[in-house]
Amino acid sequence: MEQPDRSTGPEWLFSFPWERLGDIAFRLLACAACRRIWHLLPQGYRAAVEMAEQYAEGCASEDELVSALEAARAECPFDPGGRTNGERAPSFARAAVVAACGVREDLRYALEAAAVAAAFAAHPGELEYGNNSAAYGVHHGNDPNNRWLAERDREYGFLLGLAQSVLGRARPG
Repeated sequence: MEQPDRSTGPEWLFSFPWERLGDIAFRLLACAACRRIWHLLPQGYRAAVEMAEQYAEGCASEDELVSALEAARAECPFDPGGRTNGERAPSFARAAVVAACGVREDLRYALEAAAVAAAFAAHPGELEYGNNSAAYGVHHGNDPNNRWLAERDREYGFLLGLAQSVLGRARPG
């Protein structure tokens, strides 16, 4: 399999052969991304990740998964945070959990939101420019003054390696 370029940031999320990962592996990968930002998650969101893992393994129903996510959202409603990365990291972390608990099409976004949350937490004092698209480097590209972008890309590299490892171990069919 051709290796995506780890240095290009989020592009690998769109070029990786996600269709080759089974539903269980894909959801567990999204949960693993959430566990990398565990320290940013309130207790209810941690419980939702644990329920998503149980759901992936067939030990919980979809109703139980939905209930766990609804309880997490009731405990800690969405708040976009402030203007600095440190203030915004928890909202991206919670968005990662929501995606990890969602339908298959949402799972890729759990990886993306978790990587951004980790990068924001690593560089809490930097400004995010008050624009969500900046989180994905749309307006600011790979500006070397944005250390969190390099951190985000390192996190993407880790998640890509994990995804490739899972894919390499996946059984056909």
